Amino acid sequence: MGDTGIGALLTRLRTERGWTQQRVADEYNALEGRCTKTGKEMGRYERETRIPVPYTRRYLAKVFGVGVAVLDQAAAVSKRRRSGEGGTVRVQELVRQQAPPRSPAEAVTADAAAAADFARFIAQRNADESVVEQMEADVAQLARAYVSHPLLELYVEIKQSRDGVFELLRGRQRPRQTADLYVAASRLCGLSAHVCLDLGDYASAATHTRTRPGTKGCWPGYEPWSP
Repeated sequence: MGDTGIGALLTRLRTERGWTQQRVADEYNALEGRCTKTGKEMGRYERETRIPVPYTRRYLAKVFGVGVAVLDQAAAVSKRRRSGEGGTVRVQELVRQQAPPRSPAEAVTADAAAAADFARFIAQRNADESVVEQMEADVAQLARAYVSHPLLELYVEIKQSRDGVFELLRGRQRPRQTADLYVAASRLCGLSAHVCLDLGDYASAATHTRTRPGTKGCWPGYEPWSP
């Protein structure tokens, strides 16, 4: 288990119980006492597009009845691989680590998730309607979670989404999709500013506010957005 990443470990713990990703999210929310996680978010952890932070790992450990140190070690393995310190991971090892789904429904879900990852990959420089729609859904989820979610964990998610929107805007889209991306970027910059205000960092909050599309001095030609 010492060389197992967090994604493979979470997948194995879930499939050993015959649970869906949504079931894991439901168990997590019941323990935390708030509806902050979804099956889609659990899928991101399993695919390691996001690494759960220590706060989240503590609750995941309770969900699966394992020591939090086990999840912390797996997260450290995944982070080393991301930074290149762990070397190249062989495809055979990934196949061995990831337990197969126990039902056809789970297999279909996993296949759809893989297709979604590829759609995001090919849209890095040319966003299509489905990518913009998913981005808008992610922004809405972050806005709903803001009032009750731990600030530091939520800020990482806001930053990742904001950086993703900025990267898409550096590519080419149809005018309508570009406008929608500007709106998403504006909302994410606004959320970043709110987090900074809550932490007492007023200078950073002002920077995020000035970066919002439609504000004075930034991205002229777009009407200001109001939350």
